[in-house]
Amino acid sequence: LPTTAIAVPSTVNSPVIDGRLRSLVITGAKGDTLEITYANTGTTTTIIAGEVQMHVSRDSVAATIPFVDAQIIKPGETQRFRVPMPKLGKGRYMVLAVVDYGGETMTAAQAKLEIR
Repeated sequence: LPTTAIAVPSTVNSPVIDGRLRSLVITGAKGDTLEITYANTGTTTTIIAGEVQMHVSRDSVAATIPFVDAQIIKPGETQRFRVPMPKLGKGRYMVLAVVDYGGETMTAAQAKLEIR
């Protein structure tokens, strides 16, 4: 019988680029700090960049706060970032933290905020 060779890509040692935002919380004695926790859930070191967006509506952003730029995160490592809460007027906001970890997608976490 004739034999045919088929090339199958090996995934045994291929690095996995993956990350997750574990939490987004408001902290501080006066609720004046945002705390973002990110975990590198992949198998390779990544360089991340992230920001927090304060949305008034889907199409309107009241404030954008960068919280990390070019931070190296090793596989399995979890990193916590703290940023001051921006000065916002009374109203309801959707707080969205977004991290680009170099993968095919980005990771995000959101929370609702009401300022009275």
